[in-house]
Formats: sequence, structure tokens, C-alpha cells
Amino acid sequence: MPKELDFVIIRSYTQDDHKALERLHRENWPKPKSGKDSNSDDLTPEPTETVFIAGSGTGEIVGSIYYYPRIVDADLHSLVVKKEYRRQGIAAELIKVAQDQAQRDGFTKIIIGAGNKKLVRYYESLGFSLISNRKKRLAKDIGTTNRPIDNNNL
Repeated sequence: MPKELDFVIIRSYTQDDHKALERLHRENWPKPKSGKDSNSDDLTPEPTETVFIAGSGTGEIVGSIYYYPRIVDADLHSLVVKKEYRRQGIAAELIKVAQDQAQRDGFTKIIIGAGNKKLVRYYESLGFSLISNRKKRLAKDIGTTNRPIDNNNL
């Protein structure tokens, strides 16, 4: 029986969250076929990356998603929700918060990868379209851009 949440608080990651984020991924992320766990340094956000954290009312971290702005689009990755808190809309809310950030940053498209066909179907239910079947990459158009054009980079 999944745990029910009264409410979820979504906020940006701070360095104080690192150990809890590491534990969330270690306990709820599929193990690689090699049998090795990912290195905890892999979870440290790059300077241009934002991690959004979903926390319960008690402060427990129950989900996260990484947001990485690129030149023409924003990449979402490493979405994870604690097993006992799934099917409550937390993943969809994390994606929505990242999408809102991408729109504020002026992007017109977000990209996300899916590890399996079930996730492809889930992302499609949220408005994403499959752009690479082999890599299971999906894209979603999120509006028009208001980003200034930098002619020096053309």
C-alpha cells in the first residue's frame, strides 16, 4: 500500500540535500546491468544544472529531477520518486516545475529520456513525443521563445 502524502513541497536542491539525494537514488533507481552503483559524484549538479527536490511535509525527500539548460532546449534527467510514494502525481509535478523553469529561461522545447517502454508511455501521457526510439528520447514543445538572439554565436 503506497504512503499517502498530505502535501508535497518542491524546491531547489542545496548542498545539505546531497546525502538524502544520494540515498533516494541508491534505493529507488534501477541497478545498472553491470551490478555497480553509480558514483555519488554523478549526483552532484553541474554549475549550470538545477535539481528540483520533492519533499514531504515532514521534510523527507521523496523525489527529484535534474534540469539542464542547453543551447536550444532544456534537458530533464534522473527523475526518481521513492517507490512507496509513486502514483501520486509527484513525478508529473516535478516535470511541471522543470518545464516552468524552462519557459522562464526562454526555451521552447524540453527533452527527457526514458529507460523503458513503460516510461515512454508515461511521458507520452504528459504530452511528450518520441523522437528517438533507440535511445528512448522524448520531446515536448512548451511555447514560444522570448530569449534574445546572440548574433555573436551564429
